[in-house]
Amino acid sequence: LFLDASQSQSVTYLWHDSTQNPQIAVDTAGLFWVEVTNSCVTLRDEIQVELLDVPSVDLGDDLIICDDSFAVFNVNQEHATFVWTDGRTGGIRNIARAGNIGVNIYNQCGTDFDEILIEKEDCSCNLYVPNSITPNGDFLNDGFRAYSDCELQNFTLLVFNRWGDIVYSSTNINDPWFPEEHQDGVYLYKIEYQFERTKVKTKIGTVTLLK
Repeated sequence: LFLDASQSQSVTYLWHDSTQNPQIAVDTAGLFWVEVTNSCVTLRDEIQVELLDVPSVDLGDDLIICDDSFAVFNVNQEHATFVWTDGRTGGIRNIARAGNIGVNIYNQCGTDFDEILIEKEDCSCNLYVPNSITPNGDFLNDGFRAYSDCELQNFTLLVFNRWGDIVYSSTNINDPWFPEEHQDGVYLYKIEYQFERTKVKTKIGTVTLLK
């Protein structure tokens, strides 16, 4: 950036840093002033200089949000203009719809663009897994299984002993594991499941066997 105080008449120049040329080069932010003097008068002017960075924007990773919620984006930067792919402007957005959304940010120094995918899912469905069972033949809590309040599209249950061996597997949530032949202790389970309109999820935990 060059600051130019040049005059057509015979004058002298005095800048804030004692420079006496008509022009100076500026590469830092700050307040800069100059005094211009002729045989009759001295005039002074000043200017505040701010430096702009090349804009940069990052919307983050793709998102999965619940049907009744929205994603919040704040990409505000000073001295920048924002134009979203849906035609909206501004650096703060609440977006409730699914699909691709992107933003272009620009200022005098350059431009940048980022885009992500928003997916929506039904979050009202849950999977419940007990943390202990007592297979003692009293027909109360004898088997280990998961419970769901919605219909499942996919389901796989694996149960491991402490050495990592699979001791039980099932693709039917209604088929419990009855571990009569197994010793008391802590067993690891891994469940992969999927509700309608959701992605496959994984649940890993432990269940304690107490006879």
